[in-house]
Amino acid sequence: MNSNTLPLVVTGPILRRVTQSSVVIWAVVTDRLSANAVIFDCESNKAICSSDFVDEDFLQVGERAFVMMKEVVSESGFPRDTELEYDIQDDTGSLLVQIDGLLYDDEQRPTFMIPSKTDNIAHGSCRHPHHNCKDALTALDVQQSRLAPKQR
Repeated sequence: MNSNTLPLVVTGPILRRVTQSSVVIWAVVTDRLSANAVIFDCESNKAICSSDFVDEDFLQVGERAFVMMKEVVSESGFPRDTELEYDIQDDTGSLLVQIDGLLYDDEQRPTFMIPSKTDNIAHGSCRHPHHNCKDALTALDVQQSRLAPKQR
């Protein structure tokens, strides 16, 4: 793959941090985005909060590599125990639908929830590079794909 055929999103996006008042989306992209980050209520399919990308949301780490971290803040707070979705959209629509394997079969956009009680935690460093067992994050992804969003 040469630099002219690099995808826009190289890694991610992931939710880096989620609180009741803010959601931080992280990714590595090949160019600064002229877009906005949008949070949707899953049930109504309506946008409940959005934020335009600005230059300060990107840190250039290579000729065609930018670390992107976008915080979307809700002054009134995001709802708890409610399925939410996030997207990155430009004038043509969603930039995330182009990413193969990002969405589970039942999703239009990546889904998350801010629970009032946390009872399901997975540690993100379970890759086992030093061991001959299978990648634990891949196994976790398969497990999560079988669950409804409220169970994840």
